[in-house]
Amino acid sequence: MLHSLKIDERYIDRDRNILTRSTVVTSPSVWQTERFKTREREQGPLRFCTTGTSDVQLTDDDRTCEKISHGNYQSVFGTETYTDGVHRIRLKLEQGSANVLMGICSYSKTLAGTVYYNTVTTHGWFVHGYVVVNGREPQPGWTQVHDQDVLELTINCEERSLSIYNERSGAQSSMDVNIHEAPFPWCLLILFNLKHSRVSLL
Repeated sequence: MLHSLKIDERYIDRDRNILTRSTVVTSPSVWQTERFKTREREQGPLRFCTTGTSDVQLTDDDRTCEKISHGNYQSVFGTETYTDGVHRIRLKLEQGSANVLMGICSYSKTLAGTVYYNTVTTHGWFVHGYVVVNGREPQPGWTQVHDQDVLELTINCEERSLSIYNERSGAQSSMDVNIHEAPFPWCLLILFNLKHSRVSLL
């Protein structure tokens, strides 16, 4: 059944002709449901945030993140959450084509453990060619990404899907997101394994 929607023009990105409504994340230190009782606003500059780990360094006004020590997987999150509309995020892999994941997770469910890719809400692509859907074991199916590649991640809340596009190679991939396992709101997730892996927002 089709429904007539009234669009608030404050949330239209006229340069890309897409809807861009998001919610500001007030604090990344504790990932709990009550944390997103925040005011809604027009989408501003996206930045990275962490859960307080000393293994990740944020620079360039929190628009570049880098893993600075050896050890377990570490996660970095975007400062916006997404519940509707279509949102495009451009990411540059500055360094770390061996093992970095770019994707999303549910903000409303606390991330548990150190290997966040096996959390059921996690969806995304490892840059060495593996895909993660609903936190299941990574499977091959994505073209290898090289250092300095720019990737556009498209979060489509309307169609409940996620896609990625490599601007250098033209390679692209997409997946559906089961919102029963990965409920709204979603947020950007970058997952690091190796020291000196670095990703920037463009």
